[in-house]
Amino acid sequence: MAELLKSHKPDSSRQSHPSFNLIDKEGIMDGESSNPVPMNAAQNTISPITPGRSSFEQYFRDLDPVNLEATIVYLRERSSQDPATSQFFLAQALSHRYRLYGNRADFDESIIYYQRTLDRGAAVEQDRAEFAEKFATTLLDGYQRLGGLDNLEKAILLLLKVLELRPKGHALRSRVLLNLAIAAKARYQAVGTRNDLEEACSWVREALNIDLGSTRPFFLNTLATTLQLRFEQYSNRADLDEAICCHTEALALRPQGNPLRSTSVINLAIALLIRFKQTGERADLSTAISQLEGVLALPLDPIRRAMSLTELANALVIRWKELGEQEDLDAGISRHREALELRPAGNPERPKTLCNLAFALVGRFQTSKQPQDINDAFAFAVEAVNSTLVGAPGRLNNLQALASTSRILSQINQNQFSIDFSVDIFRSILDVCPPTDSSRANFLQEAAGALLDRYNRFGNDADVRIAVSYLEESIEITPQSKLFVTNDGILPDVAKAINLLTDAANQDNAPISERLKAAMRWVSYAEPIRHASLGGAYTISLQLMDMYITTSRRLESQHDRLAHHAQIQGINLRLLASAAAAYAIERLDYARAVEILEQGRQIIMNTLFKYRTIIDDLADVDEGLAKNFSRLSAQMESLGDTDQMMLSLPPEKVDKVARYEAAQAEWNQTVERIRQLPGFSTFLNPTPFSTLRAAAAGGPVVLINVSYVRSDAIVIPQDLNAPPRVIPLPDATLSAINKLSRDLHEIIAEQPLDLSCTAKLAEVLRSLWRIAVQPVAAVLQGELKVPRRSRVWWCLTSAAWSLPFHAAGLYLPKERNFADRYTSSYTPTLTALLRARATRGSKPSPLQDPRILVVAMPHTSGEADLPFVPQEVARIEAPGRETTKLEGSEVATRDAVLTYLHDHSWVHFACHGYQDKDQAFNSHFSLDQKLTLLDIIRSGLPNAELAVLSACHSAAGDLQTPDEAIHLAAGLQFAGYRSVVGTMWAMADEDGPVIAEEFYNFMFKKPEKVQHTDAAEALSNAMVVLRRKKVPLERWINFVHYGA
Repeated sequence: MAELLKSHKPDSSRQSHPSFNLIDKEGIMDGESSNPVPMNAAQNTISPITPGRSSFEQYFRDLDPVNLEATIVYLRERSSQDPATSQFFLAQALSHRYRLYGNRADFDESIIYYQRTLDRGAAVEQDRAEFAEKFATTLLDGYQRLGGLDNLEKAILLLLKVLELRPKGHALRSRVLLNLAIAAKARYQAVGTRNDLEEACSWVREALNIDLGSTRPFFLNTLATTLQLRFEQYSNRADLDEAICCHTEALALRPQGNPLRSTSVINLAIALLIRFKQTGERADLSTAISQLEGVLALPLDPIRRAMSLTELANALVIRWKELGEQEDLDAGISRHREALELRPAGNPERPKTLCNLAFALVGRFQTSKQPQDINDAFAFAVEAVNSTLVGAPGRLNNLQALASTSRILSQINQNQFSIDFSVDIFRSILDVCPPTDSSRANFLQEAAGALLDRYNRFGNDADVRIAVSYLEESIEITPQSKLFVTNDGILPDVAKAINLLTDAANQDNAPISERLKAAMRWVSYAEPIRHASLGGAYTISLQLMDMYITTSRRLESQHDRLAHHAQIQGINLRLLASAAAAYAIERLDYARAVEILEQGRQIIMNTLFKYRTIIDDLADVDEGLAKNFSRLSAQMESLGDTDQMMLSLPPEKVDKVARYEAAQAEWNQTVERIRQLPGFSTFLNPTPFSTLRAAAAGGPVVLINVSYVRSDAIVIPQDLNAPPRVIPLPDATLSAINKLSRDLHEIIAEQPLDLSCTAKLAEVLRSLWRIAVQPVAAVLQGELKVPRRSRVWWCLTSAAWSLPFHAAGLYLPKERNFADRYTSSYTPTLTALLRARATRGSKPSPLQDPRILVVAMPHTSGEADLPFVPQEVARIEAPGRETTKLEGSEVATRDAVLTYLHDHSWVHFACHGYQDKDQAFNSHFSLDQKLTLLDIIRSGLPNAELAVLSACHSAAGDLQTPDEAIHLAAGLQFAGYRSVVGTMWAMADEDGPVIAEEFYNFMFKKPEKVQHTDAAEALSNAMVVLRRKKVPLERWINFVHYGA
């Protein structure tokens, strides 16, 4: 692989990635739009008036392209008769055509004629400065389009000669100063000589002291982009501030309709991106993205379009790093590829585009694991390095891209050549990266990681020693660096490592994802030795996990982070809360264990709930603040929907993410104002145990905590003065619970179920009884003396979510199973149960008598018929019950159901239901179209009380995100339904009528007192009837109750 680098060597100049491009094309000024080089005495040698002569004179008088072709033909014909004069004008005409149409042959030919004419000198003696400037600007324009350092060097020499011929006070001196500054800056970007930057700034500042009229924005733009380059190289904040001021002034001088306004918008957006990298202000990032998207909707020349695409791509990738939206990364890669198409080989901007694209593809590979991504990234990095001259500012950045991609490939290939190549590239970078470079610490860490890769593969102790020395040097450079975060480095001193990781995890100005990596690595160091800092490590990790998940705007992205990107530093985020709770139990802090489990589980739904907080008490204190909170909460929920991000917004529209962030900032400020009110200091803060224990007011709540550390049941007694009771479950290990969960899913997957399946299911229930439920039942019945048939709530963690704890038992003659002892309900969290019991304001509900909405679909397109649904509906529609029936696809439409739900406190779904395990919020009921869980959640149902889901899989667990079990039943509870009946797997259609009759007869047994809180007992009664009918085990244990 070494030959891929050709003869190039790394240099010590550094440009942080992604590198920002700067638009200078607008700044090249040669005066063509006003006065071409005068014909002067040369006209006397032109032939008498002819049609060609007329076109020639008209063209050089007003530069009208209509006469351009005829002029070129005419001058070619005259070239043999009068080469000096004809070539004098032909050079200018060909140059103009090149600028209009971009034909490389025109450029090459114009350069030949410019040089010949300049060498002769006679034809341009009186206008030598003007002609030389035109020659220079043609060369500079060609460099920007085609590359070629020789063209740039020649342009600078010509411009310096012109500047000598135009002393201070000359009317055209400012134009030469501008072109010189642009050329010097271009040479700096290619070669890296600092003096070029200083001279460019000096030349433009001189010009800005002249009255420039309408051309002032050109000069402001050039000074600003030069200052940005200097800021990126030397980090002087004053340069960036002055650049933004210049861009702002230039934009103000170019109102709507100005053809060059787009350039000022682009450059201001770039400056905002740079400032965002410095300050972390997301408003800058969102504004830049919105502006760049708007510009791309306009017609742009190839140079401006490529630059706009690149900067938008950089901004989208940055936002992906901040918020984790996969759409941003995919869109950023797509924009980079579009820009690359517009920058062919030889284009001076191509290496930066290649480098940025390589880094973006590496980012996507980390999640996609698609070989094509990393292979493309490596190829792009190789081309970027081979296309960059030694000493150019971007070369080190390109080498880093090559080093990163080669390390990943070496980890995949695991051959010595690949691994050695990766190590060599990192060492080459360190050889030329000076100690003062702000990126050296990061390079040291990455180099240490590459050495440790080689040590792990081949066992050379020298690699470990060098790796440790690199890491220690990194600490000396930046004591607060995010050590151990972006690499798998090690230090022999664990205490020192923990101190460093503690600092890294608490860096408020660092990206949340990086802080979370540090915190999780802190846990990984402290956990095995039960270090004294472990409690703090868990606390900060849980806080950061909450922030990491909920900073993603879209609900699906939040779920995706838990389902697919939850492994950080070897620890699964989904198991973090359980491990932290286990640690609290070890320390006999049972109340804290309950608080941890509440904080670290159901994060997504709890985040959604905070936008739906019941605030009647707040309205009594400050009605205006309550209304503002409600308005902002509704806006936040709406902006956090499932729509695709709008990646090509028209300029008049505001970026949706910007609106989300603005609403979020205002919402946070409003919450802080509420917390200043008397009695509201803990508003929306993590709920303390003193509040959570009230969830057991209706009966004991049993939390089952299964972790890789230990497993326990925590019983919160109904007696609110009694402490929690912890029951160790040594046999309910994480592996044992996972096995039972897998076994259950395999059994249920066998359709149709037969006697062998029933026997296997009974064995699962026996195992569950022995390892987890029997110890709980013994405490409930013995120590706590909970009466038989009392209600008990289960709140489960980990894979326990998918197991039927309510039905566990030995299933032997004369043995009472749990369902024979107590009436079970489930709740996803204690907070959800408290909400289900909460009084909704001081006013009574307008729906005093329950109105039942019955949604029935005996026939659904593309689904098996449900022939027993009409009988089920008939059992519900008994005399004395107020029901509304929506039956069949023409009546029970998605929109109709959503409308009727607002007017009915109870709903009964008799239809097909499905759980979407990839996109949990797309779990749905099958009507004329999908009625998704998110549709119902977004509806806002203030009168919702009871939902009966006589549909398949409405309460099935999710093996990927068990602690975020977002199935239909739990989702409807979060949507506002206080009591929900669902199924854990496919139900038998013939059981529907029996369950409906027994359930509703029980609910309405006292017509004067019909209440949703009887639902659990009504369901239990219906299950007894099914058992008496001798239905198979799997048909009656399938039904579960959630909520109050």
